[in-house]
Amino acid sequence: MGTPTPGISAAHDPGPDPRGGIPPEPWFLGGDLRLSTWLVPVADLPPQVREVPPGWRLLRLGRFAVVGAVVAHYAPGGVLAYEELLVALPVRRGARLRITIPQIWVTTTPARDGGRHLWSIPKELADITREAAPSGSMRVRVWRDGVRLASLAARPARRRLPGTWTLPLPTIQVLDGVRVAATNRVTARLRPLRTRWRFAGPLAFLDGRRPAFSLMLDEAAITFGRNVARHVSPHITQEDA
Repeated sequence: MGTPTPGISAAHDPGPDPRGGIPPEPWFLGGDLRLSTWLVPVADLPPQVREVPPGWRLLRLGRFAVVGAVVAHYAPGGVLAYEELLVALPVRRGARLRITIPQIWVTTTPARDGGRHLWSIPKELADITREAAPSGSMRVRVWRDGVRLASLAARPARRRLPGTWTLPLPTIQVLDGVRVAATNRVTARLRPLRTRWRFAGPLAFLDGRRPAFSLMLDEAAITFGRNVARHVSPHITQEDA
């Protein structure tokens, strides 16, 4: 999964940071994440979520697509500190699997601009608040322009899964005519999680659905943006898929 995707040039460089303040790749981040996954009928996915990069297909189980939502807290000590909400879907190309992120919100401008400029991730700004308890329970609320996008009440199980887990998270993205494949990974302690999500606006397609499973990724170390391969063409769009 870490090899460059066919048809994508690994030699292309994103060029200088046009805005300033964006850390160079790869990014090293630390913090914690809460993840839930759903099986959603493909017919219920909004067009923005259903469209995937050219040459890739949604990973489907019959008429269902696998959809994940993550709230992340990236703590001081990494290259950036910020809050994040994202929706991600696994996609396949033959036997290859990657993740594509069609919807994502962050709380700082460098995080937004870095995601867009370096990896074609369509990050937008939002207000994200989190209230954490010593037990690990947490409430997260996400607002954009005064309108609620999502909320999460999460309570972890008492026992972690044994060991420390390293999970590969290779991504494939298209934004503004730039297709980017990146190798990423997260190393964390895992703990089952009980969640209660609410969604609205562009995320309403997930509202009222019960997750297939939920996990807390604790003491997480994330490396994002290794072995990056880019292909630039004004003709590449999501609709090409």
